[in-house]
Amino acid sequence: MLYQLCRLWTLVLLSNLVGASIFGFWLHVTSGLQPEIWLAIRDLSLHATSYPWGETLLRGIGAGWLIAALVWVMPNAAESRPALIVVITYLIALADFSHVVAGTTEAAAIVFSGDLGLGRAAFGFVLPAFLGNILGGTVFFTVLTWIQIRTELEQDAHAKRG
Repeated sequence: MLYQLCRLWTLVLLSNLVGASIFGFWLHVTSGLQPEIWLAIRDLSLHATSYPWGETLLRGIGAGWLIAALVWVMPNAAESRPALIVVITYLIALADFSHVVAGTTEAAAIVFSGDLGLGRAAFGFVLPAFLGNILGGTVFFTVLTWIQIRTELEQDAHAKRG
């Protein structure tokens, strides 16, 4: 079962990264249509990919934690889902966090324009953002959630034993 989960997760991640890269390519290809928009995209992309490896990892933790929190509340959000998505996305941008999928669009756009090397994009941005997103979204969020409910779990376990 764990193998199937990891396989599905890998497929979803790779599909998202390919889609983000295609969108980044499209941004570059259409850059001549509105040069001022392209310059803004380029500046934002250069900024997003400019942090050192460790800082990108730390910024990824924040983004991963926020996305995990979003996923956690979605089943009970009902009509508030679109607003929650907008708010969490805004918070990620406002805090200047690194998200592997959104950031891949930015990195791809400037790789295709020649402003960033593929190796730097892959290993200097995508990899640390990915690892940070995993740490923030699984490790830190899980630990924080477990701390909140551990007393209930211990009481349930004690009740079942005796």
